[in-house]
Amino acid sequence: LDLAFRPHSWAADLFSDSGLVALARAAAAVGAGEEEDGDEDEDEDEEESEKEEEFGLVRLRLHGAGAVSDAGLSAAAACCPFLRDFELTGYTELVSDRGISALVAGGGRAGRGGRGGRRSSRRRRQQLPFVSETSSLSPSSSSSSLAEAANSSDSESESSSSSPPSFGSAPPPAPSPIDCPLQRLCLGARLPKVSDAGIAAVVARAGGLKVLRLPGHCTDASLFAVAASACRDTLEELDASACASVTAEGARAVVGACPKLRSLRLPAGVEV
Repeated sequence: LDLAFRPHSWAADLFSDSGLVALARAAAAVGAGEEEDGDEDEDEDEEESEKEEEFGLVRLRLHGAGAVSDAGLSAAAACCPFLRDFELTGYTELVSDRGISALVAGGGRAGRGGRGGRRSSRRRRQQLPFVSETSSLSPSSSSSSLAEAANSSDSESESSSSSPPSFGSAPPPAPSPIDCPLQRLCLGARLPKVSDAGIAAVVARAGGLKVLRLPGHCTDASLFAVAASACRDTLEELDASACASVTAEGARAVVGACPKLRSLRLPAGVEV
């Protein structure tokens, strides 16, 4: 799903959390229907079985969606446990570390293979209020409904992980990453409430991350977090060109820790 809006346009103002969740919910419903059809055939080969394990959006790219907030990202992420590619560009003050961390908060669900895992995932989706209800979110109740959905998703993540990310403060790196499918995370420069804490929460869980673009408020702390996380073995591209506070020390840490790194963009004047 790729959505790009003109800044300050009427469409950008109208596309809010409820619209994002409705689209994610529709994608999850289509995947659930295909999943039911696949369960009828017990003799399918392994390759087809692996395809059927994925449901919901696998790519979500938003540009200029300034009305989308943490609650919308948290709720949409709960519908998309197989999200591999996420991009958020354009200016917004409504998305913070909490929303970015929610992208990987439920990543452990994606690692549960087999039919039992898919049925278990389907039961969980039916329990979520914004997935099971077919009625649209009304403007007057969208904020409260999305907040409840996000809290429900957070509670589920806490029960499936012994060390969930701590929102509001930089979480310590997890000793072993949760099986999270996220491979590409690209964040625009103008996200003033996304900081090192959100990036640290992502890299601690997304052990297969290959492409990472950092927002403008990140510092060397994000680079050190990358160098200490499991994604250091898979990272191929890192763009920190928008981060004015990044120094050569942080860049050297990443270069030394990431054997597959083939592209590193730094702010002007910073050399490794």
